[in-house]
Order: sequence, then C-alpha cells, then structure tokens
Amino acid sequence: NGMKDRVVAFEPAPAPFESALADYRAARFTDCIRSLRGHLTLPERILRARALLRLIRYEEAWESLKSLPPAGEVTHQLRASALIVRAAVATLLGRFPRAEEDLAAARIHVYSTPSPALEAEFEYYCAMLRWVQGDFGAGETGARRVLDIENGAPSHEGSTPALAASRARAVMILGYEVAREGRFRAYVDLLLHALAELDCGGEPDPYLEAVLLRDIAFGARELDLPTVAAVVRERAEILAWTPELDEQHAHVLRSLAWCAALAGDHLGALRNLRLSAEIAPGATWRLLALLERSYLARELDQQILAEEELRLAQDLSKTIEWERTKGEETFGLLHLALLTAERDPAAAQGWLARYDSLHQNTSPLLLGRPDPRARALELYARGSVAEAEGLASHAVALYTDAFELWDRLGCSWRAALAASRLARSTGAASFVEYEERAAERRPESWLALQYARSRPTFPLVP
Repeated sequence: NGMKDRVVAFEPAPAPFESALADYRAARFTDCIRSLRGHLTLPERILRARALLRLIRYEEAWESLKSLPPAGEVTHQLRASALIVRAAVATLLGRFPRAEEDLAAARIHVYSTPSPALEAEFEYYCAMLRWVQGDFGAGETGARRVLDIENGAPSHEGSTPALAASRARAVMILGYEVAREGRFRAYVDLLLHALAELDCGGEPDPYLEAVLLRDIAFGARELDLPTVAAVVRERAEILAWTPELDEQHAHVLRSLAWCAALAGDHLGALRNLRLSAEIAPGATWRLLALLERSYLARELDQQILAEEELRLAQDLSKTIEWERTKGEETFGLLHLALLTAERDPAAAQGWLARYDSLHQNTSPLLLGRPDPRARALELYARGSVAEAEGLASHAVALYTDAFELWDRLGCSWRAALAASRLARSTGAASFVEYEERAAERRPESWLALQYARSRPTFPLVP
C-alpha cells in the first residue's frame, strides 16, 4: 500500500516537446507555452520564443533566448535556429545591430547544416531585416533568394518552419514592395501566390494562412474583387480557427462583410460585422465593426439599428486608451467623426483632433511610405466635417482629393462615395456619371440604393 500511495502521489509528467510542437503548429500558442513551462532545453526555449513571437510578446521572447549555450555544445542546426529566432525578435524590437550580429553568427551554422528549410528561414529573416530597415531593394533581393532554394531532405526539423512557409513569407515581402509602390491589384495577386506556396507544404500552418486570408480579404474589399472574396470565404469556413487567431478572423469577417454588401447581400454583411465585433479580441477592432455596422444600417435606412450601434460604439470608445493605439486602430476616430458630423459637427471635430494628436509624434510611414488609402479615408472624413460646418468650398476640395486618390488606386466603390458628395455639392456631370456607373456595376448594393435616393434633379454642370 505504501508503494501504491507513492505512485498515486506522483505528479503527471510534463507534456513532451512533441505535444507542445503540435500545439504551436495548430496555432494554440498559449497551450504550447503552458506545456513548455519549466522546460529549459534549447529546443524548448526556441519553440517557446516562436510561440511568444506569434502572440506579439516580444520582450518575453527575447528573454527566452537571451543566453545561449556555447557553439560547441549544441548542433549547428540548433544553434542556427536559436540565432535566427533571436534575430527575428531583435528586428521586431528595433534592435537592428543585434539582429545583424545574430544573423552573421548564424550564417556558418546554417550552411553547415544540409537543411533547405533552415536555409530558407535564415534568408527570409535577412530579407525582412533589410526591408524593415528601409533597404527595400535588398529586401526584395533577399526574398527572391528564398524562392531559389530547392527542396530536399530533410525538409525541416524541430520547430523550424517548412520550406513552403518560408517561401510563402518571401512572396509576402515581394507583395509589400508592390503595395509600397501603390500597385494594390498586383499586391493581391502576390498574396494569392503566397497562399499557393503555403499549400505546397506537407502540413497546414493555420497562423500563416489566417494572416494571408486577412490581407487578401482586405484587398478583395478595397478593390471589389468578388472572385477573390469567394476564395477567402471558402477557406475561412474550413480553417481551424483558434482563440489566438481571433484578431485575424475578425478582420476577415469585416472585409467579407463589405464584399457581401457590394454584392447586395446586406443581411450577410450585417451578420458578418456583428460576428466580427463579437470575435475581435481588442476594443479598437470591436469599435470598427460596430461603426461600420452603424454606417451600413444608416445607408440601408435602418435608423434604429444604426443609432443603437453608434451609441454602443461611442460608449466603447470611452474605454479605449487612444494614446496606445496605432495604424488602422486609429481609424475608429475617423469613422466616429464621419457618423457624428451631421448631428454634432463640434463633436466630430473633436474626434478629428484626437486622431491628429495620435499622429503628430508617430511615423507617417506604412509599407515604407504614407499609405494613400489611409490618407483618402482621412480626407473623406475631414470633408464630411467641413461640410457639416458649412465650409462648402473646403469640403469640396477635401472630397476631390479623396476621390482622386481612391480612383487612382482602383478603389472605385470608395471613390463613388466621394463622387456622390461632390455630385450633390457641385452638380458636376463627371461626378454624377461616376456615381451612376458605380451603381450600375453593383445594382443590388447599397451604393445603388444611395444613388437612387440622391439622383440629382438640378441642371448638371459640365
């Protein structure tokens, strides 16, 4: 009985490395980290750092690999992996000299290991470092170097990503470059290419697929690409989403909502926006979904729903620490200004002032240069507020700039929104005809309903 008591008292054995690795590959990063608690071997620390990276917990990832065993005590493959992952963390923390140092140290170990997958990951992070530093030419060259690597055995070991995953990420760098140049249709094509590269791998990577679906869905929304939206919708329905992928999932649903609305499926659009708000892990992303739902409901003349969602959004906005937001998260302030401009221009101006305060001390760079899509949305919101304040000529100038930007980028349905305001303000035939063409191309959409309601009865100005 004593022996039996002692056996019963034993604690369960910690989950093996293979179990934690399975969790990582399935995008269950929290479970992966939990399984590795107390495990201090180098492969386990590398895997933990990879999981923390994908959870955007960079400082913790850095601590996981802060110290490494001497080179002679571990294999070339392990030492290379540790140095590569640490370099990736340093890059994302902006510690570029340290990233350079680690990648330089990793090089000899990479090329002492006959692993195409390891070589591909090394070249990818070299390319990413160059691109983040602003050396876009070197970043593109490095990405193409990844695509020149041929498969071979062994494909990958431990937590090193498969060659197909590194190839997909390299294509994404090429996509960032064409997006930086304003070639957004080509950007979507490259993202689809990256998705095809990922499919060539022997095992799924739900995290990377979720990131790709998020970006492809965004392109399908902005450029109104129904066939691309159908691809995203089909894959999103079968992807094994996990709580760690909630942010990507929420973005996919938001983008697909507008694709549905452009196709005339307004019920589906409202449903997707509701689901996006429910899934979104952060208040800023919930806010955007609520505001977009309010906007669409207003355009569909569902005033009670529009008002309810706007009030929920306004209450939620008070809980957000706006000083800690960045990038697209701040667009909620522009949407708040848009939706409140007509009823309360002073409050709308306050939202714009808050938006401006967030951007005074931050870099205007997105994808390497000011993002014209963000600029167009900003101009359109400012135009709405100026119009509500009675500053007609200023509003026309802002709407015109927004229209020209959206039209040049191929975002024709957004350009039609600005054209509608300009047609109403100026009576110019060119804007009326642009809005009419946009409505004719999407006869079941809210754009057509909007055009039908606002069809001008005054003489057109040539």
